[in-house]
Amino acid sequence: MVGSGAALASLTTDAGGTTAINGGTVRTTGAQAYNDAVTLGVATTLTSTGGGAITLGSAVDGGGALTVNTTGATTFIGAVGATTALASLTTNAGGSTAINGGAVTTTGAQSYNDAVTLGATTILTSSATGNIAFATTLDGAQALTVNTSGITSFGGAVGGTTALTSLTTNAGGSTAINGGAVTTTGAQSYNDAVTLGANAILTSTGSGNIAFATTLDGAQALTANTAGTTSFGGAVGAGTALASLTTNAGGSTAINGGAVNTTGAQSYNDAVTLGATTILTSSATGNIAFATTLDGAQALTANTAGTTSFGGAVGAGTALASLTTNAGGSTAINGGAINTTGAQSYNDAVTLGATTVLTSTATGNIAFATTLDGARSLTVNTAGITSFGGAVGGTDALVSLTTDGAGSTAINGGAITTTGAQSYNDAVTLGAGTTLTSTGSGAITLGSTVNGAQALAVNTAGITTFLGTVGAGTALASLTTDAAGTTDLNGGTVITSGAQTYNDAVVLSADTTLSAGGNIGFATTVDSDTTARALTVNTSAATTFGGWSAAARLWLR
Repeated sequence: MVGSGAALASLTTDAGGTTAINGGTVRTTGAQAYNDAVTLGVATTLTSTGGGAITLGSAVDGGGALTVNTTGATTFIGAVGATTALASLTTNAGGSTAINGGAVTTTGAQSYNDAVTLGATTILTSSATGNIAFATTLDGAQALTVNTSGITSFGGAVGGTTALTSLTTNAGGSTAINGGAVTTTGAQSYNDAVTLGANAILTSTGSGNIAFATTLDGAQALTANTAGTTSFGGAVGAGTALASLTTNAGGSTAINGGAVNTTGAQSYNDAVTLGATTILTSSATGNIAFATTLDGAQALTANTAGTTSFGGAVGAGTALASLTTNAGGSTAINGGAINTTGAQSYNDAVTLGATTVLTSTATGNIAFATTLDGARSLTVNTAGITSFGGAVGGTDALVSLTTDGAGSTAINGGAITTTGAQSYNDAVTLGAGTTLTSTGSGAITLGSTVNGAQALAVNTAGITTFLGTVGAGTALASLTTDAAGTTDLNGGTVITSGAQTYNDAVVLSADTTLSAGGNIGFATTVDSDTTARALTVNTSAATTFGGWSAAARLWLR
C-alpha cells in the first residue's frame, strides 16, 4: 500500500515501461500521474485527499476492481480493460472524469459518480451483466456506445453542455433515463428496454434518428425532437403508462410496436407511419392528436375520453387497414380525407373542421355511432354500409352530405341537417323516424331505393328527388315534404303504411303509383315533366288534391 500511513504529496511515473499496482491502495494529497501502462494485480483504490488530478496516461488492465477518489479530474487517456477486463470501475462523486481512450471494458459494473466528458469515440462494455451508471452529467462531441446486459442509467443531463455525436445502447439489458434530457447531433439508438425516471426531452440537433427498438415505460412525459425519424419498435407504456408523448413538427414518427399508452396527451406533430396494428390509449382524457399525415396499411384504434384529432390526410399515401375511435370523448377530422381498405368506425361524437372525403376501398363499413357536426361538406365513398347512428348537423349543420352509388346508407339517428345539398346515391334504409333538412334551399336527392318502417320528413326550399322506389322493400311509416320547394317523383313507386303528405309542388318524372294505409295529400300542384306521366293512387283513406293538376292520364283508386 502506498501512502496508507502518511499520504504522499504526489506520484508520477514516466511514459516508458509499465506500472504494476499490487498493493491495493495509493494515497496522495496531490496529483497522481501514471504516464505508462498500468496493470492492477488486486482490487485498487486511488485517492487524492487534496483534490489532485489522477491521470492514467496509457492503457489500464488487470482483473481487479478500480476505484478512483478525488475532487479533481480523473482522466483515462488510454483504453481501459482492452487486454484484461477490469472487475469494475468506480469514480467518486466529487470532481470529474474524462474518458479519452476510446474504450472501457469491465466484467462487472462501471459507476461514474462525477461529471463525465468524452474526448474520443467511446465504447463502454460490461461483459457480465454489470450496470453502467452515470450519476450526473455526460458531455462531449463524441459517439458513445454502451454494451451490457445489465442496466445502463443516465442520472443527469446527457449532452446538456456539449451534445454527443450519437448514443447507442445494445440489445441486452435495459436503459434508465433519469436525468431529464439527452442531446445529440446525430442518432440515438436505444436497442434495449427503456424506462423513464423523469420527464425526458430527447433531441437530435442534426436530423439524427431517435429509435426505441423495444419497450418504453415510465410514468413521465417524453418529448422527442428531431428532423429525422422517431421510431417505436416495441410497446410504449404497456408496463407503466407514460404521462404524455410529444414528437416535434420536423421529421417523421414510425409506430411499429403495436401500442402507445399514456395517462395524458399524445401529440404527434410530424408525419406518422404505422408499421403494425396499433392501439393508442390515453387513460385519463388526454387528447390524441395527429398534426399532419398518417399512413400505413395497418389497423388503428384510438381510445380516449378526450379529443382524437386528425390534422392532415389519413391514408393518402398508404391507406390504413381500418380506423376505430372509442365511445368516449370526440373525434375532430380536420385533414380533409381518410382512406382505409376496411372499416371506419367512429364511436364518439365527430366534428368536421375541413371539407372531408371518407373512403373505404374494399367495401368496409363507415359508421358514425353518435353525432356528426361541422359546417363542412362530407362525402362518403364505400361499397359497404354508411351508417349514421346519431343526429347529423344537429348542433352545427353540415354544408352538404354525399354518399356514393355503391353500397348502402343506414340513417338511424333521426335527423340530418345541412345548409346545402344532400345526395344519397346508394340505397337508403331508415332505422328511426327521420327528418332530412336543408336550411339553405339545397337539393335533397335520394338516388336509389328508400326503405324502412319509419316516418320520413324532407324539408327544403330546393328540390326533393326520389330516383328509386320508396318503400318497395319495407314500407315507410309515412312520408312528408315541406311546403317550400318541389318534389320530383322519378322512381315509379311510393309505399307507406301511413300517410303521404306532399306539401310542395310535385313533378312526376316517371309513371307513378302511390300506395298508403293512410291519407295521401297534395297540398299544391301536381305536374308531369316534359313527358305526360300516369299517376295511380291507392289508399282506403282520403286522397286530397289541393292545387291544379296538369298531369296526363290520371287514375285515382
